[in-house]
Amino acid sequence: MCVANCQAEWLRWGVRYLLLFLVAGCSPKSADLKALAADLHAGSTLGAMASLGLRAASEATCAMAKVCTTYPCALTVDVTLGDGCAVPLDGTTGSVTLEGTLQSAIAATFATTFVGAGVVVSAHDLTVERSGASSTVSYAGQDVTTRSGVLAAQSSWTVVAAGQDTQDPSDDVLTLSGSSQGTGGAVDQIEVSGAVFDPSCRLNPVSGRATVQHVALASIQQAEVHFHALCDGKVDLGGSGAGSGSVALP
Repeated sequence: MCVANCQAEWLRWGVRYLLLFLVAGCSPKSADLKALAADLHAGSTLGAMASLGLRAASEATCAMAKVCTTYPCALTVDVTLGDGCAVPLDGTTGSVTLEGTLQSAIAATFATTFVGAGVVVSAHDLTVERSGASSTVSYAGQDVTTRSGVLAAQSSWTVVAAGQDTQDPSDDVLTLSGSSQGTGGAVDQIEVSGAVFDPSCRLNPVSGRATVQHVALASIQQAEVHFHALCDGKVDLGGSGAGSGSVALP
């Protein structure tokens, strides 16, 4: 009788510890958001600068442009970052040079170099096209180098920069969407849907969502990230097997 009872008790405790282990392993609070943060910083920065570069070719802005008169032609834009020309997420000072080809008055392809400006070091093959007061910027992760390395090779991103009927690019609202997949010992998959960067907040996107999935040999961790209107540098997390929480964006 004692043997049977003891075995049953050990089994109950073993199941409890196993469940605690599985919940801890799936908890969204343990999710690594560094790759997501790099994608958000890079996307908002490149979207803002490429959109600004195209605008500088046809109107007065905070940037200095060497403008050509026939198409296609070379275009160089020098940006000194500050209040008028801001990096969306952190307001970093520094400078940016965009060099590329102006295919028409509303379309261009750029390569960029950043000096002391946020997380991006350089990028190439940025395409931007303008329609009305908005510009759409597209790029691939393998074409972007950040201070921590190259973004995930298998990735595609789009940023829409919506102007506010002014000639001031610092009031543009940016919307980032795209996905990436990194490979190695584990696979990290990131999908971002409608992450909105508003000029009133330099700490975090104010709406939209993202999914971050980490696939290792013996586990799968998935976190659902929701961007909120509160400008506090945080995001809301949820995921399978756990509740929700608010954590700082790296």
